[in-house]
Amino acid sequence: MLERGQIIELALITVGNITDYNDNRSNIYQMATKLLNSIADSVCKSNEFNFPSTTVQLTVSELDTNTGEHRYNVPEDFLGIKKKPIVNTRTPFTVESIQTLVRGNRPIDLRLEGEYIYSYSNPLILNYVRRLPLTEFPEYIKDYLVLMLAVKLAQTIPMYADRLPYLESKLQVEKTNVILAEGSAIPLNLRGGVYNG
Repeated sequence: MLERGQIIELALITVGNITDYNDNRSNIYQMATKLLNSIADSVCKSNEFNFPSTTVQLTVSELDTNTGEHRYNVPEDFLGIKKKPIVNTRTPFTVESIQTLVRGNRPIDLRLEGEYIYSYSNPLILNYVRRLPLTEFPEYIKDYLVLMLAVKLAQTIPMYADRLPYLESKLQVEKTNVILAEGSAIPLNLRGGVYNG
C-alpha cells in the first residue's frame, strides 16, 4: 500500500530539499500534498496505464424512443473511456489487412451526455478508467509518482528548476518501466526501451 507521506518525502529529497521533507507543516510540504492529489487524478485519467481501468456491464436505465438509443447511468468513479494503444505489430501491407486494422481500432458505439451514456448496444460492456484513492495504487507505480511529484515541484518552485531536465528524463524512463511492469502492449512511441513521447 502506498503512503502519501512517504511519496512526498521522497519527492522533496529528490529535488534536493533536505529541510522540509519531514516537516508536514511547512509551506513546501503543503504544496506537495496538493500537487500529489492532482497527480493521482491525472495518472488515472491519462489512459496510459492499466491499473485504474475496469470493465463493467451497464444496465439500461431507459430507452430513448426518438433515437432508439439505450440510456445508461455513468458509473460513479468514471473518468473516461479506456483507449487501446496502437501497438508495434507487423502488419502485411495488403488492402484487406489494413482494413481489418482500421476496423479493429474503431471506437465503441457510444456517446456521453451529462450523467448518461447513450448507445445502440444492449447490454453495454464498458471498459473505462476510474478514480482511485492513492492507497489502491499498485506498488510498482511508487517511483513514477515520486518522480512526477518531483517534476511538478521543480516546475512550481524556482529554486529547484535546475533539476527539471534530469527529473523529466528519469520520469520518462520510469514511465516505460511501469508500462512494462503491467505487461501492457508496447505503444508505438516506445523505441529501444526509451519513451519518445
